[in-house]
Amino acid sequence: MCVERLVKNMKKIFLMLLLIFCVISCELKKAQEAYDRKEYLESMKIVLKYFEKNPHKLQKIKPDVKNDLIAKFSNIVSIYERKAYNGTPDEKIEGYSSLGQIYMLVDKYSASHEFTNFTREHNLNSIYDNYESLISQKIQDNMSWENYENIYQTVKKYYNEHIEFMEELMNSGKMTFYREVHEKMSRSKADKLIDIAQRFENSGNYRNAEKLYLDASKTYSRYDENYRQAKTRYYETKQRADLIDAEKSYNLGLAEVRKNTKSSYRKAANYFEEAAKFVPNYRDSKELARKYESMGNVDYYISGCPTSLENHIATSLSKIGNKRMSSGYADVVISCDVDTNYKISKGYPRTQRHSEIGQVRDKNGMYVTKQFIFEDIKTVSTETIDVRYRISLSGLTNRSFSGNFSVSNDFSEINYRGDVPEKYKSLKEYPLGKDEMKKKAYKTMLDKAHTDLEEIIKVIKNL
Repeated sequence: MCVERLVKNMKKIFLMLLLIFCVISCELKKAQEAYDRKEYLESMKIVLKYFEKNPHKLQKIKPDVKNDLIAKFSNIVSIYERKAYNGTPDEKIEGYSSLGQIYMLVDKYSASHEFTNFTREHNLNSIYDNYESLISQKIQDNMSWENYENIYQTVKKYYNEHIEFMEELMNSGKMTFYREVHEKMSRSKADKLIDIAQRFENSGNYRNAEKLYLDASKTYSRYDENYRQAKTRYYETKQRADLIDAEKSYNLGLAEVRKNTKSSYRKAANYFEEAAKFVPNYRDSKELARKYESMGNVDYYISGCPTSLENHIATSLSKIGNKRMSSGYADVVISCDVDTNYKISKGYPRTQRHSEIGQVRDKNGMYVTKQFIFEDIKTVSTETIDVRYRISLSGLTNRSFSGNFSVSNDFSEINYRGDVPEKYKSLKEYPLGKDEMKKKAYKTMLDKAHTDLEEIIKVIKNL
């Protein structure tokens, strides 16, 4: 019994060790793949994150595997140090950026001390002082660009990831250590956003200035919500931008009114609504929006159209018009003229001979084998309804659309003769008839006349 128990325990231990090896191997494989793709920071993160969650497994890895990880960490650091100290201006920015992220990554995961001494050998303030100097120089060199949007995106690219990482670490209990660097980086980003915002403002682009001032205010809100009057300038530039856009929308509305069409009235109403959104009741924008929305409505009457077509037209025009019960009050009358021709084509009988082996009972009640020889006579007939339609528009426009299509239905009759097994029964299907075929055709008409219907809707919307 002791031997059996020992064997069982050994098996369990072996399986556990195998499982641990497999899990570790999978994570290290992912890290290696990231490393091979030159995604060095991601590679480090995978390793550190795994061992942070599973610290007991640090003792399970082989010495040569651990040494390989140590060597890779060292190599990653060396790659970015070379860029930071000896690279081109852009490479230096990348180098210091990566070194800063490595510092925070190593600081975040306590398991990192097994693989690197990075935080003891480097100073975070020094890294970011150099990083900040390089960024500032790059942005200053490009301040002559007319496209300030590019500079804005550059600022976000260089600052956001670092600031967000610092905030994560600060919120995890490292407030004291990271507050100074975080405050410095946040202030620097806010300064640059405000500088760019002022350039937008001076050039009359108040909308972009508004967004930048707001971003600057949010960036430094932990320390000063109205840093360099960013929040105040946000409200001021927003007000000026809203006033400009309101006037622009209002004038566009007046231009549409002068076109004197139903569709232009609706466009005008939208512009006046837009103006009122920027500045509440800008001039008489609200009143004009209601007026021209009403004038832009298309009153229409539908006559003689199948239900499927009528419903489709009504749904498509629901946002721009009103369906009337009389043609006398309609701007547009939509009339349908549908002709149908119903016919039945009787098919020719087709005879097929069959030979089949089956079981039957003899006079004594016993099952015996029997050969059945019989024929089936099958007749397939077809009923068809030919449809010709014409859809006419009258009133504010005079247009017509026409087309034709056919709908068919097959029905069969099967009879048997000869020595027929019991399982075969004669079958007789009946035609649907003229009325049912007409209903079927009307349902189909929506698809068959789709192109014409879309054009009709387009014509009415453009009145």
